[in-house]
Amino acid sequence: MIMRSLLLQVMAVTSINLRSIGQRRWLSLSTVIAVALVVIVLLAFLAMGSFWGFFAMFMVLFFLSGVGNASTFQMIPAIMRKDMDRLMPLASVPDRLKEAEKEIKRLGGRAIYIETSSKPLYKPTQKFYLDNGYRIEAILKDFYDLNDDKLIFTKQLD
Repeated sequence: MIMRSLLLQVMAVTSINLRSIGQRRWLSLSTVIAVALVVIVLLAFLAMGSFWGFFAMFMVLFFLSGVGNASTFQMIPAIMRKDMDRLMPLASVPDRLKEAEKEIKRLGGRAIYIETSSKPLYKPTQKFYLDNGYRIEAILKDFYDLNDDKLIFTKQLD
């Protein structure tokens, strides 16, 4: 019964990663390979009766499945947006940015790095960060696609 549920878990993780190969090909492919290796080791620990080995591999499997489909990281903006609306309902976007900068500095952060596309669609985003004291630190040519550079903005928190 345990073996069957583990295999179903691996199949679910693998199918999630295979669906996303087009967008994040190398991360997904490496995650599928890593998950397969972890499952093999996990099953070996299970066969040996080693609870701690099994538990460690199960935690690695749990971590890899979350990283592979980026579900954890995809939720952060939605959660933060709701918290900001609750905590600062009348604050403007620049005011919220300034509060975030203060909090980052309070927690020991020295700089903020933000990335965006160079496409015309993102000109308002670029202008927003430039208007709020950020500068372009780096341009990675054709990063996203041909003629679609990655712009990396920074701001030092002095």
